[in-house]
Amino acid sequence: MDFKILLVRRLLFSILLLVSTNIFSQCFEIQSILVDACGGADEGRNEMVRFKVGSTPLNINNLTVVWPNNSWQGVVQNSTTAAKVAQLNADILLAGGCAQILEPPGGILPANAKAILITSFNMNTAVHSFGAISENLYMIFQNNANNSVGHFANFGPAPGARTFSMTFGGTCSGSVVYDRTLLTTVTGNLAAEDGATVNFSPTGVATYTNSGCVAPTPPFSVDAGASNITVCAGTTINLNGSAEGQQSLNWSAVSGNFSSPTTTATNYEVPLSGGGTTVVLTLEATNACGVKITDAINLIVTPNITPDFVTSLILCINDTAPILAGTSSNGITGTWNPATISNTVSGNYIFTPTAGQCASATTLAVTITPETVPDFATTLTLCSIDTPPILAPTSPNGITGTWNPATINATTDGNYVFTPTAGQCATATTLAVTIAPETIPDFETTLTLCSTDTPPILALTSPNGITGTWNPATINTIASGNYVFTPTAGQCASNVTLAVNITSFTYSIKQDCIDNNYLIELVLSPNSSATDYTYSWVNDRGDQIAYNTLVFNYTKYLETLNDKSTLPLQFGVTVTSGSCEVQQAFEIEDTLCGIQNVVSPNGDGKNDDFNLSALNINSITIFNRYGREVYHFRGKYENQWHGQWKNGLLPTATYYYIISNEKGEERVGWIFLSY
Repeated sequence: MDFKILLVRRLLFSILLLVSTNIFSQCFEIQSILVDACGGADEGRNEMVRFKVGSTPLNINNLTVVWPNNSWQGVVQNSTTAAKVAQLNADILLAGGCAQILEPPGGILPANAKAILITSFNMNTAVHSFGAISENLYMIFQNNANNSVGHFANFGPAPGARTFSMTFGGTCSGSVVYDRTLLTTVTGNLAAEDGATVNFSPTGVATYTNSGCVAPTPPFSVDAGASNITVCAGTTINLNGSAEGQQSLNWSAVSGNFSSPTTTATNYEVPLSGGGTTVVLTLEATNACGVKITDAINLIVTPNITPDFVTSLILCINDTAPILAGTSSNGITGTWNPATISNTVSGNYIFTPTAGQCASATTLAVTITPETVPDFATTLTLCSIDTPPILAPTSPNGITGTWNPATINATTDGNYVFTPTAGQCATATTLAVTIAPETIPDFETTLTLCSTDTPPILALTSPNGITGTWNPATINTIASGNYVFTPTAGQCASNVTLAVNITSFTYSIKQDCIDNNYLIELVLSPNSSATDYTYSWVNDRGDQIAYNTLVFNYTKYLETLNDKSTLPLQFGVTVTSGSCEVQQAFEIEDTLCGIQNVVSPNGDGKNDDFNLSALNINSITIFNRYGREVYHFRGKYENQWHGQWKNGLLPTATYYYIISNEKGEERVGWIFLSY
């Protein structure tokens, strides 16, 4: 076809669209037309139109269609159409789909439903694949038994727009326009080929595609972007993919980082290592069925060269600083910031390569060393029996050198001179060592306590005047232990240990649901015997509610109360052994325990209703196995449900509930209703 003629036709069609654009009505939107269906001579029975219902249900018995070719035959829904739908659903299941094709129940298309109109109930289900669809589609069949002539105008050289119209009566109507000369093949050529499809935006703008013999279902696609990209190692690039019909997205690669890996647009940090290799960036889309599709970008990574400058330099203050070179030994050009080295202040000098070299920045750390005094301590007091410290060859502020004498003599006072190694801009310093006698703090060395005793405060000064600190700092009456007193430095005193013996026992509380009873159990320490102790359980008023038992049955206790207390409940337990006594408080927050799983409202007095009166329930919702709510109660619930719903009694079946107590704690479970 002459290119100029094609341009003229496209211009004329665009003008036509300006005056014929379908504005999405509030009742439905035409989204796609399979113009050139597969099926050979029978393709007229296999053509399809996909549309979306608006916010109001539509009755298909009110539907009237104006085809570009042929006349409207009305709709049909019978055993033949049901068999076609069943075969299509079987094919969808085999393809891995998790949705179904449905016929409108009672001829009614629900609000917001997506629907497909088939040109004949004698369609060939085998010639167009619906694939693994992830959302339900409603299917309408034209009552067309024999007409195999196409309802649309396939590709042709003759110019002219084709109009397709639908109405459900009244103002609920819409139409779209396409140009038959713009229909494409699978490879994108303007020519006749099965599978030619026209998609429409909400404003009726047409786009032309061909995916072969597939139904015009809602699209599921992913595009990562350009197939090949060349980048420098260590850089960050912008990625702008696209996807339709997905539930989730995920970018992945064997290395590197994505700023937003679950969105189509993201930044990708190319790893510094791996230059000279290809990194595959994959964009994966997953639909509601769990079906995954991917598209990839081959990222060709150019190695990053590091300029081979030295990275550190030490100068004495006011030395002549070297000039910073503009080109490294391995040929990388660039600039320095700052441009010249200061000989008075330490700092970092960053070399930034000129753009386009795939080279990384490097830093020169310049240290300006003043004429400093090595910051060793200048005095040291040692006890005569101490092991003298080793004289360090490097001061805390980094000055190296030698000592004279080289080692400390712990028997006599003396001076030790440190001489810095040449070239460090540092001066000598002297350590004066004093040798003193040793004193032992005269604290008691043993102490026996009960675990319930108030421990004494550990004195920080011994009777003979030695100050210091204890480790641990306070006595713990939970367990026996040693407490070490360390004299404050400089007193020439030795450590002393206080051995504290604690007569004690330990236990914890364990709460659990066992055999539909809420139990609180005392768990003694492994070396304890239950017969060595007495146990007293009390409520929040201090009333004793159980005695000499390791297990408190809250469920049985609750049954003895005339009124049900509001959670959380406070309880306490006292464990006694001889003169030692330990008390512990505990709280019951969740007693959703012992819920029945059968309701049989037959009047025999057993499980006639769903009894939760002991659990302080303030909300209950019951669903059938399809997730439909059949009962809901908010307020003080005890035993109000016995199988009823708004239409009478529910049938025998398993139902599911969500209950919550006064604290907002929820539990989900099932209940079997049987008569």
